[in-house]
Amino acid sequence: MTLPRAATCLMFVGLVALPSCARREAAFRCRDHRQCVRYGVAGACEREGSCSFPATDCPTGARYGELAPADRAGRCVPADQRVHELPCGAGAAAAFVWSGNGACYTRHDTALSWFAAARACVDRGGHLATFSTATEANAVAAPLGIAAPRDGGAATAATHWMGVSDSGPDGTLAWVTGEAFLAMYWRDQKIAAPLPLRPDCMAAFSIQHVGGTSTSWDIVPCTQRHPYLCEALPWIENPADGHMFRAVYARLSWDQARTHCAKLGAHLATVTAGPEQAFVSEKFPGASWLGGSDLAVPGRWAWITGEPFAFHAFAPGEPDRFAGEQHCLMLASDRLWHDRLCSNPAAALCERD
Repeated sequence: MTLPRAATCLMFVGLVALPSCARREAAFRCRDHRQCVRYGVAGACEREGSCSFPATDCPTGARYGELAPADRAGRCVPADQRVHELPCGAGAAAAFVWSGNGACYTRHDTALSWFAAARACVDRGGHLATFSTATEANAVAAPLGIAAPRDGGAATAATHWMGVSDSGPDGTLAWVTGEAFLAMYWRDQKIAAPLPLRPDCMAAFSIQHVGGTSTSWDIVPCTQRHPYLCEALPWIENPADGHMFRAVYARLSWDQARTHCAKLGAHLATVTAGPEQAFVSEKFPGASWLGGSDLAVPGRWAWITGEPFAFHAFAPGEPDRFAGEQHCLMLASDRLWHDRLCSNPAAALCERD
């Protein structure tokens, strides 16, 4: 049978070339780790948008999948292209992706201080878990094994750190994400609202399991060592241009935030138009670093990507270059831009083009 010319290709058996109809599928571009699963094995979405999978014979421990572009498919992932972000559940005692927000929640049974647990979650590409609604808290408790499921079964009888501390105004309790804090499951029912803590006392909530069946919250010193819960938010697409955004809620300097975004195959967000400003303001609460500065030439603001700095959303009186030392751009809690000391701690707002 004669094959149509467009469908004719070759395969080699020994030294003899034979016709074959095997076609290579079009390259697939991923946006998120959860799109990279092959034969039940979780992979990673690398920074140029190709899926990779574990490979012990590669120096970086990962090899591009067969649906990567032809020049990468089947090759080891170079170190400078490797995304240092773990797939949901990797290295965790339990994991759950909640459909309500697409976030990955993980339980880790190693006992750490609150500060060490917070760093461990950031290293995973997330933050200590926050629960801004009862719906969210109830949805993840049983799948993570921190509350007994309704149909029976056991819960983990332990205290787990969550992402709240006395970092709010005047030492009040606040979520690390800047979300509104609601006290829903106080262990001591006499505590009906957040109370100011001693200024010299850094404390945090834990989830306390009573008899392995109920969940409540309590204030304990941050220096105690407990297991912890992490939350990794998904990349969120801006429908206007297809760019992907993700916040990393950690206390990072501007340089640290820039480095952390690069590890995720991204850069600090560059907000170049009004609709994009509205999008990030709505989706990402709290104060976050943006990818703008006047470090190169004081008074001349520039984006790290080289894009024109034509649009701006500075607050009234900003940038004020207080004491001549504020050179880095922050999207503050008022949803407007401020120049800040580059050493100030804030979250990182990352963007993938």
